[in-house]
Amino acid sequence: SPQRWAILKKHVNITLKSWSETRWESRIKSIEPLRYQADKVREALLEVREKTTDSILKVETHSLAEEIGSFRFQICCVVWHDILSQINTTSKLLQSPNMQIDVAVSLIQKNKQNVISYRATGFKDAQVSAKDMCEQMNTEAVLKQKRLRTTKRHFAYEMPDEPQADAMKRLEVSFFNATVDCSIQSLEECLSVPRGGQKPFWSASQLWPA
Repeated sequence: SPQRWAILKKHVNITLKSWSETRWESRIKSIEPLRYQADKVREALLEVREKTTDSILKVETHSLAEEIGSFRFQICCVVWHDILSQINTTSKLLQSPNMQIDVAVSLIQKNKQNVISYRATGFKDAQVSAKDMCEQMNTEAVLKQKRLRTTKRHFAYEMPDEPQADAMKRLEVSFFNATVDCSIQSLEECLSVPRGGQKPFWSASQLWPA
C-alpha cells in the first residue's frame, strides 16, 4: 500500500525498478537493501507492525522482522550477495559487443577460480559480516528457532532446533556448499565445447539459472 511504501522509504534508501530476467544487476539490486540496510528494513517492518490495525499484517510484519534479524538469514544474505556480485561482474564484461572468445573464456575461468576460493573461506567471512549486522540490529548472533513460527517453512534453510555447532555445520553443507557448488557447475557448463564446434557455450544468462 502507499502507506507501507512511505514507511519503507522513510527508513530505507531504495528506489522501485522493474524486474529484469536478463539483467544481472536486477538480482544484485533486489538483495542490496537486505545486505547493507537490514537494520533499516527491520525498523520499517516494526513500524508497520505498530501502526497497522490489521491483525494478520501485524503478525506477518513481526515474523518478517524476526526473520531479517536472525543470524541464519543474515549469513545466507551475505553469501547470496557475494556470489551474485562475482557473477554480475563477469556478466557485464561478457556483454561487450567487442568481446573475443578467448578473452571470454579467460574471464569465466577466472570467475570460476574466484568462486572456488570463496568456497574455502566464504562461509566464515559471511558469519563475521552477519554478526556485525546482528549487532547493528541488537539481535543475537546465534542460530536458534524463531519465536514466531508457522506450520509451514517459508525459507529452504530453516531447520529445527539443534546444537549450535551442528546447526552451523548443517547450514554450511546444505546451503553454502550447495549454492557455491551450483555456481561452479554453471561456470563449468559455460566452458563446455559443443560437438563439432569451436565456441564454448557461454552467455550471461548461463552464469546462473533463472
